[in-house]
Amino acid sequence: MSTANTSRRGFTLIELLVVIAIIGLLMGILFPAINGVIKTVKRNQARTDALQIAAAINMYWNEYGRLPVEIADQRLSETEENSTTYFTQAVSKEIIEVLIAENTTLNPKEKVFLTLETPDIDGTFLDPWDTQYYIKLDRDYNMKIRYGNVTGRHGVRAVVVSAGPDRNPGSPNGVDGSDDIDSESADNVANVDFIDD
Repeated sequence: MSTANTSRRGFTLIELLVVIAIIGLLMGILFPAINGVIKTVKRNQARTDALQIAAAINMYWNEYGRLPVEIADQRLSETEENSTTYFTQAVSKEIIEVLIAENTTLNPKEKVFLTLETPDIDGTFLDPWDTQYYIKLDRDYNMKIRYGNVTGRHGVRAVVVSAGPDRNPGSPNGVDGSDDIDSESADNVANVDFIDD
């Protein structure tokens, strides 16, 4: 009577190293592709949010006949300074509070114009890179806003900007009055393009 010789064979060290090398190679190939997809998804989300905020400002205008800011910020003439400067992040947050009906002083009908989620406990609405959106309004009511290196965007009541992955709005697009597009703001995302009408 003969018994079958059954010996169990495990991975050798060389086979294990080959498998690890293959997995590492695949990860090296896939990581940039996955990273690119994630970046694209975030940019698309930021643009969608910026479009929704701008649309909500238009709806507020249609409802109340004014902008969702305090009286002191209404009907300012478009000087070089206020045509190139966004509201601060704090004021942008206040504008969004009006649009989501949390500020009933400026939205007495408590109408919800914006239904974006507010991830922070304090209600701050952040872009995909955890930065508050910057908002510029057509405060002289001529439907023309200075943006980037163009003299004016026609037919736009609001410019809403995400500072992008570097979380720095940069000097272009208005936070310090510069009109040049440089590397600091090349990653910004807005509801308008850098193309003059």
